[in-house]
Amino acid sequence: MSIINTHTIVSTRTCTYTTELSKATTGKKSGSSTSTTEFPHFPKTTSKFLNGMTLIPKDAFVQKFDYGPPMDAANDKNAQVLLLYNNPKALPTKEAHAHAVQYDIGSGVGELDVDTATENCDTMNVINTENPGNTRQCLAIVGNYESYHVQRWMRILEGSNGGALNKKEPLRAVSRGYGSNGAQQFIPPDEKSIHKHWAVLKTYFDSFDEVMSELKPIAEKVAVGNTIIVMTCNMGQSELLMNFVCNARAKGLNVGNVLVFPTDKETKDLAEGLGLATFYDEKVSRWWMKLVDLLLYETIHGTHTSAFKSELW
Repeated sequence: MSIINTHTIVSTRTCTYTTELSKATTGKKSGSSTSTTEFPHFPKTTSKFLNGMTLIPKDAFVQKFDYGPPMDAANDKNAQVLLLYNNPKALPTKEAHAHAVQYDIGSGVGELDVDTATENCDTMNVINTENPGNTRQCLAIVGNYESYHVQRWMRILEGSNGGALNKKEPLRAVSRGYGSNGAQQFIPPDEKSIHKHWAVLKTYFDSFDEVMSELKPIAEKVAVGNTIIVMTCNMGQSELLMNFVCNARAKGLNVGNVLVFPTDKETKDLAEGLGLATFYDEKVSRWWMKLVDLLLYETIHGTHTSAFKSELW
């Protein structure tokens, strides 16, 4: 049902946009001034980084530009992609399309098919965004040096390690460890936890020579041109591993030099079933399962997970 609704919305929007576009361009003579019924999407004060925008059907966009992560299917509230043109040279070739992405002709932001919309984009940055927790979230685009990081700001108490969002507080820069409710997920470990994990590190060094003697022949076998692609995975992330392998093979890419370090027996079996080489160490697995058991205990009994988080450091 959601697919039918999505197609109906997109078709209706495209039909209305095409009609308005035809009305806006019909009868215009070369060199004539802009119609009084339309206005630019963006002012000249943002022309350094904003020169037009259009909507693109989401399903068509993610099918053409497959960049890895599983994508939510389009629905009546998430059916289109918003494309912003940073440079006027990136606008569509056809004059009517170029004009439409620069001006509002009375029907809001219009839609173009993915090929037409991106035909002159030499480069394109893609941002995935949502609103976890359904907070009053905003998205700011700032013209500045190119950055591939998303800066996050929240209304939380200054100097705290997290807490409830507070409208009375100003927006403050926070790390990615803060959840949508303002809680800090990655609190640095205390001194006791640090000393505890020195002992874990000692176990690693004590086992190094033994592990390397087991790992070396496996690595030498899968290496191609003295190069190995190293991955680690647990059962919770196994879907991403399967997606990677299937997608790589569909594109004719060789995964013969991939070496997976699974953290559990189930993922080891899965990876080998996909034809990947693996290195699985029982000692590492036992340590990981200890953390999982601790998390399950705290979840069932409703206790705080600080002990579990300290184990992760």
